[in-house]
Order: sequence, then C-alpha cells, then structure tokens
Amino acid sequence: MSRLRKGALPAYRHHKARDCGVVTIDDHDYYLGRYNTPASKQKYAALIRGWQQRQENPVASQGEPLQPSESLSGEFSHEIRGPW
Repeated sequence: MSRLRKGALPAYRHHKARDCGVVTIDDHDYYLGRYNTPASKQKYAALIRGWQQRQENPVASQGEPLQPSESLSGEFSHEIRGPW
C-alpha cells in the first residue's frame, strides 16, 4: 500500500466489479454505494472530513486509554463471566 503525499486526500475511485465508489483510508476500504452518485459522494465527503480531523488532532481522536473496569460495557459483561 503506498502512502499519500503530504497534503493529498485519499482518492474516490470506481470499483468496476461492484460498480461502486470506494475510498481507502488507513488501509481500510470503504464502499460508498453506486459509483458517481450524489449519495456516494456525500459518504466520501463525510469520511474525508473525519479523516482530516484525525490528521489535524490525532491525540484527541484516540481519547484517553480505558481503565480495565471501563473497557467492557454493561451489555457485554454477562458474556465474559466464567469460573475464574
């Protein structure tokens, strides 16, 4: 995977086999819906805005590390219980 040049945006591309728009951000492909439609371009713009915010302020987007007691939400804690 090649790296973006400084100041370059991830490209909106055509995935011909699926006939949909796709953008790769942080080594992850995001499929945006049918290629060249207003809806897919809006999804692309939203992803790019979020990506740019993370680029400008990477520490704030990661947040503070979770403490062990905070890492599990209540809805999943019942699945973690065991004999230990």
